[in-house]
Amino acid sequence: MSSSKHDPHVTADISYDPELFSSIAAAEDDHFWFRARRRVLETLLRQLAPTLPAQSVLEIGCGTGNVTRTIVDVFGADSVIAMEPHGNAVEIARRRLTCRVVEGDLAAPPVAGPFGLVGMFDVLEHLPDEAAALESVFELVAPGGAFLLTVPARQSLWSYFDEASGHFRRYEVEGLRDALERAGFRIEYVTELFSLLFPMMWLGRRLAGLRRGDVERERAKVAAELRSPPLVNGALAWVLGREARRVGARRPAPFGTSVVAIARRA
Repeated sequence: MSSSKHDPHVTADISYDPELFSSIAAAEDDHFWFRARRRVLETLLRQLAPTLPAQSVLEIGCGTGNVTRTIVDVFGADSVIAMEPHGNAVEIARRRLTCRVVEGDLAAPPVAGPFGLVGMFDVLEHLPDEAAALESVFELVAPGGAFLLTVPARQSLWSYFDEASGHFRRYEVEGLRDALERAGFRIEYVTELFSLLFPMMWLGRRLAGLRRGDVERERAKVAAELRSPPLVNGALAWVLGREARRVGARRPAPFGTSVVAIARRA
């Protein structure tokens, strides 16, 4: 189940560092995890497009615009608005994107809905009040519209990475399902992703967690995860990218490192 409080292992003096955006922007075009996630999301976006009540899309927490570019490829720039609360990420996104990019967040969104599709990709875990956030998203989705989101999976994978990234929680499938249903959504599909990564991530982060350091050292570990040897990176991108077939067939996975969900506003 999800929780609206910090995991007890969160270190109080490690908070989200917006300066990581520049490192992320430099890595996400080629890094295997970002490439695989884009491939999975593109599959679902193309499935959803003809089923929506309107071809209007809002992405909440677009970061530097990595996923937004895929959304624009599917729906066209005129149909997409990307929203991001951090000004330095907005600057990067505006340089990379052809769609409208606005600075703002769910507390007071600077855009008016409803939208046929709302996307939120690895954002919900950063928000302390999960219930309020999902209720706000619900109000932005048009009747019959869809909410597509990803979150990190499994509290058992909690590590320095979550602390340095400013996460409040990781998610079990049933926890995410319950949270969405409490907000008023009807679940269309939910599954974990990237099963192959699970044992490697669990072991790697446990070992790295044994060498705890100050805030800067913990953030340096996060930056190191954004680098991968080219051969390993290419192999993992290919293997993980093939999960798009499973997701396209709407089949579940028994475990993974991320969760993807499609929810509808009835």
